[in-house]
Amino acid sequence: MLKYYFIQKSKNSPKYGGTIKYYFNICLRILEFAIYVNIKKIENVKEIVFNKKEINICFYSHFVEIKNEILLNNRNIIFYGKNNNSLLTLDEKLLFVNNKDWYNPISKPTNESEDDSNSEPTFWFERFFRVNDKQISDVFNGIGSAGSISTKGAKGKRPRRSDDILDFLDENIYNKNSLQENNQDLENILESTQAADVISSAILLEKDIVGFKIRNKHVNSNYKNFLIDKKISNNMAKNEMFLYSKAPNRKVLKELIKKILDDDREDKEESYYRKLIMVSLFTGISIENLIDSFCKKINNIIFEKDNLLKIKHEKSIFAKNVTVNDEILIPTIKNNNSTVVLPSMLSNMVYHIKNSIDNIFIETLNEEEYKKMRKIEINKCGKILGASKRNLSKSISYVTIKSIHRLFFHYYHLSYGYTDTGILPMYKVSNNNRARVCYVAQPKRLIYYEKWMIDFLNKFTENNILFLENIQNNQKMIGSPKVIKDKPFKLFLKNITKLSPKNNIEKFNLQMIFIRYSLSILLATRNFNTSCELLEFSEKLGLLTIHEKAKHVNSSKRLIKVSPRAVKYIKLFFELKREFSYDGYAPILIKIYKSKKYKDENHEFIDLNKKTVLEFLGNYSQNKRYEELVKFIKIVELNFGRHVFATESLSKKLKKDYENEFMGHYSKGNLGFGIFSNMKSESYLNTVEKFMKKIERIYFSNKINPRNIKCKEKKILK
Repeated sequence: MLKYYFIQKSKNSPKYGGTIKYYFNICLRILEFAIYVNIKKIENVKEIVFNKKEINICFYSHFVEIKNEILLNNRNIIFYGKNNNSLLTLDEKLLFVNNKDWYNPISKPTNESEDDSNSEPTFWFERFFRVNDKQISDVFNGIGSAGSISTKGAKGKRPRRSDDILDFLDENIYNKNSLQENNQDLENILESTQAADVISSAILLEKDIVGFKIRNKHVNSNYKNFLIDKKISNNMAKNEMFLYSKAPNRKVLKELIKKILDDDREDKEESYYRKLIMVSLFTGISIENLIDSFCKKINNIIFEKDNLLKIKHEKSIFAKNVTVNDEILIPTIKNNNSTVVLPSMLSNMVYHIKNSIDNIFIETLNEEEYKKMRKIEINKCGKILGASKRNLSKSISYVTIKSIHRLFFHYYHLSYGYTDTGILPMYKVSNNNRARVCYVAQPKRLIYYEKWMIDFLNKFTENNILFLENIQNNQKMIGSPKVIKDKPFKLFLKNITKLSPKNNIEKFNLQMIFIRYSLSILLATRNFNTSCELLEFSEKLGLLTIHEKAKHVNSSKRLIKVSPRAVKYIKLFFELKREFSYDGYAPILIKIYKSKKYKDENHEFIDLNKKTVLEFLGNYSQNKRYEELVKFIKIVELNFGRHVFATESLSKKLKKDYENEFMGHYSKGNLGFGIFSNMKSESYLNTVEKFMKKIERIYFSNKINPRNIKCKEKKILK
């Protein structure tokens, strides 16, 4: 790729910048396509498109040779166009190989895919790899431009200087298509960040994250678009690094709270507004939502009694269509309503607020009149807050009536740093937090939320409030219905080891099943096979990196400190891999063809999933353990370990950053160990290793070992 680029740059009349850009795109498309087909082992496509044995080959020239053959005989092996698969993002340009294998290319043709109604649509192979483009072909053949030297400048008159060799590359990265894609990704991330319950350095800013309103004239300019992207990226990096430059320090906030409480004792006329401000600050509920709740305009937040807060959660944040089984899974209640017992200081404030609200004839107001009334009430709260901030440090100026409730979450991270899935007010969960909350099962009574509320009050007021005893053991649970109990999991592993395989292939399959289900907990894997990819494993360092849900090499890479037990299981996997000449790196099964007597050519490697496992275990249908095994596999998904890990992270107070890194919850560009990260890798690895050992002690037994799976011995007849 670089060879022909430098050949062009050495010529007196090189191809112009646009052609070079397309040349690089085609090179990357070919490379990406070749890597994907090879790693996924899509043999039929590999045989047709990459059917040359020579290593030193120009794939582009080869594609030019075979384009007509593919057009005539293999036109439909690959489909490029809009996705029609409901499991994928709608209206996205994807390159489909078949129903199971697909990927979203980094670059795409600028012209849209023609409609199928067109009698002679452009063949995808020609369009995607530009095999009919003479200019691209010339670059691959080392032919320069037949015209004059390419120019550049405001009027297109300045000849290219010798030191301009690479200057156009950065410019061309931000072409129209890539800008639209990048901006859409950034908008999605920005939207979830702005709607999140916790926002770091931008936590108290009412302006856009870039500091000004983005208008159409900015988006239409490539240069301004680039600056906006850079600004958003910088601010998001600061947010992920927890640079709290805009939040007041504890001393200043404590002065503000003292001022409001002192004024509340002296001035009873505006006491209602001050109490609203304090309840918002110490519960993390916005002023607007509090007014709606007290006026009974919403049913997500209900102050049922003066000291009892009920929160109704969104149904969409928890897994659906899960088979209920209290023997295997931790039972959770279906209504997903939580309760919070308020401390006396806040319950007294709630009592006074309710009395004040009752004096307003809410029921006589129509919707428009109510909104005006609510806006007036919020503005009055804002004026009182502004008066209280007067003569205090300037750092308090960023605290506004619309953002004051966010300090509840801000100081939680500043004080604890633990995972915050137990304190998020789950009646309105942002997209950013939704992926984290859905894995957690926690008590119906939000004891983690209550504990922080009381700690927050004790830190910033002169009250000394005691937390009620931990009643978690006898609590009903809400949240994820996929958290498995420890005893059923141990029994499942034990049943696998007690089966007697008839041959080495069955032994291989049983050990692979044992390894895959164990690694679901030990590595917190997702359902798909690449989530258990063991390619980048270092036994010496005890580290594993897993690259999943990624579009390129710099996104969604997880760094995992592998526990001693996981190391043993991974070593066994590599032993089986060598013994059976398996060239993949994810746990797999071997399918035996029963139509003929077993020979090497009559078996194949197949994916390990619920369907194939159940099909294989059918060989043991007469075994007394069969029914228990089938019941477990039908109920438990392969991502159950993530639910176990997230739930244990909450109960055992694992740091939020460490939980996100281990589970791969960081968004693109904000990885825990990215360029701008300040995470201490040594602390992360040591903490996670100790944490996983605690989980091991709960869910595993030293007496249950996959190496105990032995082939059935044949009896020798006398």
